[in-house]
Amino acid sequence: MGFWSFVLDDVNEKRNNTIHRYLGSIGFGNSGEQLTEDQVMSIPTAKTCCDIIIGSLKQLPVKLYKKDFKTGDYIEIKNDYRLNLLNCEPNDFTTSVEFKEQLFKDLLLHGNAYLEVVSDNDKIYELWNIASDYVQPIKYIDTESGYRVSDVEFDVITPTGRCKLSYDNVISCVLNSDDGVNGKGVIYFGNEIFKLALNELELSKNIMENGSSPAGILNFPTRLDDESAEHVKNSWKSLYGGSKNRGKTVILEEGVTYKPITLSPTELGLTTSRTTTGSEICRLFSVPEPLVDSTKVTSSVEAVNIRFVQNCISPLVAPVEIALTKGMLSEVERKQGLILKIDTSGVIKTTLKERYDAYIQGINGGILDINEVRRDDGRLPLEKRIQKMSLGDVLYFVDDDIIFNPNSSVSYNLKTGEFIDPKVELERIKDDVNQELKDEDKDKEEGEVNE
Repeated sequence: MGFWSFVLDDVNEKRNNTIHRYLGSIGFGNSGEQLTEDQVMSIPTAKTCCDIIIGSLKQLPVKLYKKDFKTGDYIEIKNDYRLNLLNCEPNDFTTSVEFKEQLFKDLLLHGNAYLEVVSDNDKIYELWNIASDYVQPIKYIDTESGYRVSDVEFDVITPTGRCKLSYDNVISCVLNSDDGVNGKGVIYFGNEIFKLALNELELSKNIMENGSSPAGILNFPTRLDDESAEHVKNSWKSLYGGSKNRGKTVILEEGVTYKPITLSPTELGLTTSRTTTGSEICRLFSVPEPLVDSTKVTSSVEAVNIRFVQNCISPLVAPVEIALTKGMLSEVERKQGLILKIDTSGVIKTTLKERYDAYIQGINGGILDINEVRRDDGRLPLEKRIQKMSLGDVLYFVDDDIIFNPNSSVSYNLKTGEFIDPKVELERIKDDVNQELKDEDKDKEEGEVNE
């Protein structure tokens, strides 16, 4: 039993009741021989996809909101100390960019990401990344149900030491999980396609090393002894083998003939195969191909980025938001409507023309004012706020059930069926104000007389 007996003994010391214990495989529940992260990152298309995804996510800010249960709106809270941990300094030695990079990289590639929470009296002081390769989740199953999880612990085994963390001290982000504990990332789902890509790279490397001289057969008119054959083979390799000897003229002595027995990369279909494999890797990461290969742009930049956010970014952001909310906010705060969200608005990039067209539509539609547009574009606001409005639209005040026509300055009350003349209404308002002023003066005079 060795290692496992040690773990079981430790568990039995903690638990007297009968429980069923399940340990995932070293590959976190993934069957078969899995490639390592370094092997996958040696594939150019895979690394490019990973860099695009992680590069977009590691810059996004985490924000705290409180839900208004009456209106359903979320109000942003900006002065909570936990925001500083997530967006500035998770600990004394790690920046927020490095912190988020490790978090999302582990989640994307392995399907599991772990954060150690260092706290005292329910106040969190530090957050630390734990590489998913170092963590072995230990899942305890309730024997009565046979499937419900009763508890989870995390065995952290590093090259320099080992420790065990409880479920309350770890924020666990899981992707593509069957049990909420063991996740699966792109390395699991793309194991075979990554192996194919590595084989293609190896084949390309071998072809380049052989240069323009493919493997073949040299025919001699007479039989060669072993020593002569070895000499000819070494001479041929030194003269014509390798990419440095590409283009050399082959000179054969009398009676010697050469017959190639290999195919060129084009004949092998290697170029087409690598292109197809690259496309499959992009689909595996859910990254639109135009972001990896600019020659395959078929739609606007904004449309490509929206697809990128919907299909790639959002599935990674959602489990992290849920895990952070559960791990960093108390149960009372969650019941009060507090929630941590990652702002993905910065991911959607557009061209200058697309962005300005959107601004114009927002201004003309009365959704945005000019200062809001200038702030969003990184410009200083005007001294006075200006909002563009149109006289061609009839306004409906829903709460008062009144329709107002700016052109004629006439309002219509749907409840009473009355038309409201603005001039008459203005005179009525003036009379009401004057009457209020007279009443105030009268009250003052009566008060002075009584004194």
